[in-house]
Amino acid sequence: MRNNTSFAGFVAAAIAALALSALSSPAFAALAPSWVADKNKDYPSSKYISAVGEGGTEKKAQAAAVAQVSQLFDTKTDVVTTAAKRFQSVQVAGSMKTVGSQSLEQITAISSQAEFFGLRYAPAWYNEKRDTYVVLAYIDKQEAAATYKGYIRTLLDAVYAYREAAQKDAEPFNSVLYMQKAESLSVLASQYIRTLGIIEPAAADGYKADTEVLNRLGLENDAYKKQSLFSVRTGGKSAEKFGSLSSAVTAVLEKRGFTCKESGARYTVVADISAEELTYEVGPFVKPSLKITVQNAAGTSLYSYAQAYSRAGGNTTETAYNAAATKIKKDLEANFLPE
Repeated sequence: MRNNTSFAGFVAAAIAALALSALSSPAFAALAPSWVADKNKDYPSSKYISAVGEGGTEKKAQAAAVAQVSQLFDTKTDVVTTAAKRFQSVQVAGSMKTVGSQSLEQITAISSQAEFFGLRYAPAWYNEKRDTYVVLAYIDKQEAAATYKGYIRTLLDAVYAYREAAQKDAEPFNSVLYMQKAESLSVLASQYIRTLGIIEPAAADGYKADTEVLNRLGLENDAYKKQSLFSVRTGGKSAEKFGSLSSAVTAVLEKRGFTCKESGARYTVVADISAEELTYEVGPFVKPSLKITVQNAAGTSLYSYAQAYSRAGGNTTETAYNAAATKIKKDLEANFLPE
């Protein structure tokens, strides 16, 4: 009995060892999930958008898979992000802060950060032979379509709200600012309508009338700009030192599509400039501060822009002022009444 018991124990131990060996063998570890050979088997194209990526790490494999999905969508996240930033930079006196239950800032912040809504990953598979990870990225079409429809509706509601505000405002310049908000949001809405068209083409067809409106916003805003005639004057303690400031402001306004004239203008742009002169061993420096306001005929301020600049130096005080003027010009081109 002792010998039989000992033998039975030996057999059980041997079987356990063989099982453990089999589980840890390369052949067992290399067993790939079915989606590696055919992703449509588990993630059919009728229900999912999917792509497979491979890389030296799991994160690199995920990035490769996302890149494949990106090609399918042809999304341009940088365009969306720029539009969101532009929306947030436009000032409108007394503008709407919310549309529905969400602030537009929340909508654009979410939109600018999301390349794809509902993107998920299947568990990564490690390919021992290639020493790489393989990942499948997928999007459930039904879930994603519902998400995009919600954001599209919110964005379109915002566009129409700003467009209506522009139509009702008595000041054409205010209308321009409202329309700039609408145009910024239209970029986001158009992007998501195109994406929805890939996920659910029939649903995207329902936004044809909205798309026509979105495409007309630029022309509508141009009409408001034509009514916003400007005259430019400069003031402040250092106005004489910055003789080119008036022409710099005028050039920016005209680049933005406005018309400037000395008389008969509807709005006055007042640019007040002051500068602190500093002297160091290396030479003279100038540190300017600028404030620009757009005023209507009653003297009411409709828009303001202020900037305190870092110091600019030169071999002489004159060259320091020239350097400061160049810095101001570049700033105005980039940030004053941004397009």
